[in-house]
Formats: sequence, C-alpha cells, structure tokens
Amino acid sequence: MTPLLALSSGTVAAIVVIAVVDLFAIVFALSLARSRRAKKRARAAQTAAMLGDAPPPAPKPVSRREFFRRSLVASLLVFGAEFGGATLAFLWPSLKGGFGSLINAGKLEEILAYIDANDQPFYSGIGRFYIVRYAGTPDDDVDYEAEGVTAQGIMPLYQRCVHLGCRVPF
Repeated sequence: MTPLLALSSGTVAAIVVIAVVDLFAIVFALSLARSRRAKKRARAAQTAAMLGDAPPPAPKPVSRREFFRRSLVASLLVFGAEFGGATLAFLWPSLKGGFGSLINAGKLEEILAYIDANDQPFYSGIGRFYIVRYAGTPDDDVDYEAEGVTAQGIMPLYQRCVHLGCRVPF
C-alpha cells in the first residue's frame, strides 16, 4: 500500500521556505498599504488645513499592553507552526533505505561466494545485517513460513540484540 502523500525532507523544506517567503510578502504588502494610507491622510489633512476644515482624526496609537498581547499571540502562532511542521516531518519518515524498507543486499551468487571464500558472514552496511548460510527447515512449532529465506539457503540476521539493543559482532 502506498501513502497518498509522501513528502521527503527536501519537499518539506521547500514548502517551509515558500511559506516564509509568502508570509514576508504579506507583511510587506500590509506595511506598504499602511504607509500609503498614512500619506493619503496627511494629504487630506493638508487639504483640510488649506480649506479651513477640521482635520480627520489621527489613528489610535498601539498601547504597550496591546503590543505585548499581539507579540505573545504571534510567537504562539509561530511556535505552533514549527511544532506542527516537526510533527508532520516525524509522521512521514523517509524510507529510501535502512530499517523498514526493502534493501538490495547484492546478487545471491556473489553473497554465497563471499561466505564460502572468507568463511564468515556477509555484512550489509546499508541494512545493518549479516547474511549467513541456512540449511535448516522451520520446526512444526513455528507458525510461520520463512518465505525466500529457506528456499535460497541464506538467512539475514539483524546486528542488534533484541534484549538490550547491543551491537552483536561476528
């Protein structure tokens, strides 16, 4: 089953960069619009002064309390976006190689030739496992059939101990 949306870390980084650039463009456009409104008010005030009319009311200044409240809300929104992005990146891991994905260890003939020539197991660094010869058959007590392992006469052994996670050397 393939996921509907598989994002690599490069794709996530590109999305984040685009979002930051878009956010910057929005803030820049709003500040530009605000400065144009201020210039328009200044011109209207000059025109009103020349004609003797009352000037339009000045915009209300931002109080210290309101500034800190907006800063707190903005920082919480940024933190929430960062946390959400990290959570999404964690939920879609990259399974291009390593534990949990299909690994090409090499050709069967080359692996068997290496095992016979060196009298030691073949080590696959990509998957972090050893490959040994296996001539046995599953017991009747075992409920599963090791498909592909017993038929080819090899068995992969993960290099980590299932007890404490120690690396098992050969």
